[in-house]
Amino acid sequence: MAGAHHRPAHPFMIELEEAWRLLAETVAAVSPAPANPSLPVEAALGRVLAETVVARCDNPPFDQSAMDGIALSAALKKPGEPLACPVVATVAAGDVPDDAKPIGQNCVRIMTGAPIPSTCDTVVMVEDVSFTPGEPEIAHLQNELIVGRHIRRRGENIARGEVLAPAGTRVTAPMLAALLSQGVRRVSVRRPIRVGVATTGDEVVDYRRELRPGQIYNSNALAVAAALSGSTGTFALGPAGLGDSALELQHLGVLPDDLAETESALARCTDLDVVVVTGGVSMGEFDHVPRAAAQAGFQPLFHKVRMKPGKPVWFGKHSAGTLMLGLPGNPVSSLVGTLLFVQPLVRGLQVGALTPPGFIQLPLEGDVRNGGRLPLFVPARVVRRAAGFSVMPLTTSGSGDVTRFSFCQALLRVLPGDALKKGELVQVLLPFNP
Repeated sequence: MAGAHHRPAHPFMIELEEAWRLLAETVAAVSPAPANPSLPVEAALGRVLAETVVARCDNPPFDQSAMDGIALSAALKKPGEPLACPVVATVAAGDVPDDAKPIGQNCVRIMTGAPIPSTCDTVVMVEDVSFTPGEPEIAHLQNELIVGRHIRRRGENIARGEVLAPAGTRVTAPMLAALLSQGVRRVSVRRPIRVGVATTGDEVVDYRRELRPGQIYNSNALAVAAALSGSTGTFALGPAGLGDSALELQHLGVLPDDLAETESALARCTDLDVVVVTGGVSMGEFDHVPRAAAQAGFQPLFHKVRMKPGKPVWFGKHSAGTLMLGLPGNPVSSLVGTLLFVQPLVRGLQVGALTPPGFIQLPLEGDVRNGGRLPLFVPARVVRRAAGFSVMPLTTSGSGDVTRFSFCQALLRVLPGDALKKGELVQVLLPFNP
């Protein structure tokens, strides 16, 4: 019934690390997404491999020079004595070197990537050689020779039959290069993770409409989707949309402040892998999401995490396998919750194991203090100085101030009681490109 008053039960507030542990345990218990039909390797960028790929050939496929220089036998040079060595040929990448084998005191010019002649065991880079013109040209060496120097040995990167990429590996640009270097033409990939995003609130309206008194624009849906899909993703406001190629994003609309309608909407989402709902998860009279989710068959696993902003995070699992995260409706809280929980959850489902966000340490450009009882996530900008990178805390008016938060490039994790001064190190999460 619309407007039904209730106070949702709140289990004991848990630490952030405990929330990540519960997310990781839940992901580990979920079967990996089934495979799609294999794709041409050039169409697999961003997808996750469903099968292990092994090397089809040695890499390098032959002993090759790592430098431009000369190739010769190290035994030609006596310790402490200079060497004058006739240059009898030039070996370039793509040549068959044994057509010009060095004989006796001879050597060959050799280019980076060229095959090593069978009678050579050393390459001297051109910067360490002086040449006297003539027929033949003479190479002069002063430094001692080291057997195997500047030679890439056959198979030293990977040998035929070795694992190149285990199942669950995301095809990034470097991985695509590795697959192409092996002549891999097609790969089997997992189907995309299906994520639905919903917002709540009778006051929330589409950003393309004119606002009436008491209404606000729906910024959360697109912002959550953007944080998940990255710069290449798109998100349709219709019944379905696509994010990155390993993710399918679907807009579930705005849920009204009504318990029965919210329950019904959530019960229809069990064909999705993940449901994200922003708003309606705290302790207000119209915060129906936790109760509606339980009535729709979602078992709550935690509700409230020791952090600010974004404390009333709700996480649960449906018997059909669908996972659900409820985030606060304030736009800053919603984005922080997406970065700390939704992103790791979705990525964990894609690759088969959840990894919590990684923090680095950077010096502060200004002071920051946490006089509260909860760990604080402070928005900041990344500053590049001659001595390296640092972070400048941003001042906002609270979790509803998405305007100032829009300049955020990093989140600073400041523990209760911390009073950090300029130059001190702070824990930094870099969710956005500096």
